[in-house]
Amino acid sequence: MSIVHSRGKLPGIFPLLLLLVCWSERLPAQRMESLLFSFLNFPAVQFITRDEIDTYQLEVNSGIRYDDTYRKRVNDRLALTWNSTTEELAAFLPYTKGRLTSGIHARFSSYRGHFRNTKDRTAVALVDDAKGNSLHVGIALTDGSRVLGANLEGITHQHAAEVEFKAYPSATNLAMRMYFLDWLEPTFGRVWDINSTYRMLKPTIMAGVPLPDERRLDLLISHTRIRLRPRVHYTNSSNKTELTGNRMIDLMLEIDESVLALGVENERRGTLWKAVFFDSPLMLDTDNHSPPTPVNLDYYSLGNGHFHRRGFNLQLLKEAASIAIELGIGTSRYASRLKMNTPVLGYYAGILPISHAAKGKLEGTSFSQRFKAQVSPVIPGIRPALIAGYTHGYYDLFIDGEGHLEFNLVSVPIDHPYQFHLHLVELGASLTFRRGPVFGRYAFTQLLPFITRVDKSPMRFHEKVPGITPQSRGGGVHQLTFSYRWD
Repeated sequence: MSIVHSRGKLPGIFPLLLLLVCWSERLPAQRMESLLFSFLNFPAVQFITRDEIDTYQLEVNSGIRYDDTYRKRVNDRLALTWNSTTEELAAFLPYTKGRLTSGIHARFSSYRGHFRNTKDRTAVALVDDAKGNSLHVGIALTDGSRVLGANLEGITHQHAAEVEFKAYPSATNLAMRMYFLDWLEPTFGRVWDINSTYRMLKPTIMAGVPLPDERRLDLLISHTRIRLRPRVHYTNSSNKTELTGNRMIDLMLEIDESVLALGVENERRGTLWKAVFFDSPLMLDTDNHSPPTPVNLDYYSLGNGHFHRRGFNLQLLKEAASIAIELGIGTSRYASRLKMNTPVLGYYAGILPISHAAKGKLEGTSFSQRFKAQVSPVIPGIRPALIAGYTHGYYDLFIDGEGHLEFNLVSVPIDHPYQFHLHLVELGASLTFRRGPVFGRYAFTQLLPFITRVDKSPMRFHEKVPGITPQSRGGGVHQLTFSYRWD
């Protein structure tokens, strides 16, 4: 294929493709919550303590969780809904022999998720139904001073999504339409069917040893392996017979996050210093499934990308009477590269193949601060708790991108900073009660994220439309759990 390149802006189809992949591979809401705090440089890390193992009791519990993740109304009309339900069954089994105390924990969860934005004023409408299961098994033991534990968590989810393109990008430039934009709809059609699989495997090992002056040293090592496999089915009706018909594209995303956490706890003072180091590479690859013709008429791959984040945080946890306070700071450095190209969109005049490409990179840093407080007043018969937290992150990123377009099409390179503040407010309350061996607990958590841009870059990912008044709600999580304990 003879391709004449010119430097230019990233063609609009590439951000669109990546956005669709993200939506079609929506993670379970509880994973989204965990990833949100991880994005703010505070991945979830919890050491197991000697007291937890010593107080293990034989217990079986069941619960249900409802996530009102996101709702959007446009001019008082419901336009977008995103929610999920998780049902859970768990058991704790303690065992004591001599000085050795151990406990086994097993938890099974069933997940159902739903997303609809068909009534939203957007160019892309998505209907996505997800279902899946997760299993968590852990064991911990102590001899009264030292602690050793291991966990293994696995998740498998399936997604079935339908995407409708209500409108494709357009332009006033005649050449841009003739040699690029007018070929998009014949190539990709108006409807996509996306079947995708999400798999996660996370082994964790933990250890704790005593130190002088009633202190303890804790160690945690975990590795999270995530594999996303969206498969896009669409119909091609361009002007090259060998390319037409039912087509598909595979996208393969791989995330391998490693976490190392060290903690020093002073039991007498009720303090825990925690340092967490994390390394999170992400790889993207594609398979275009080009038609098996004698002459190669299309690309085997539509490109690949690499994203890398490396960072750490330092946290202080303090408990006194009925109050627990958490303070933390964290930072990360980002580096990414992306190279993508369209399939062959068609053949101009039946002879010249039409395809466009783009490449870009993103680099930068982030710095975060976190404060969280929990108050648990002592009330006979019940145990209430109130939680309030605030996490802030400042992101100083730089985006550098250029398009490689055929037929001497010209556009403007992207070479701009992207700087913003992410504010996350966390409010919650829970109530635990007991009636003999039966325990019940209801908890509600509300997350309120806010983003403010502070750069002067001309890049805009959304624009205000006159006469349109959008209203957004969500971030609420309801949990109800019942337990039966044998003393």
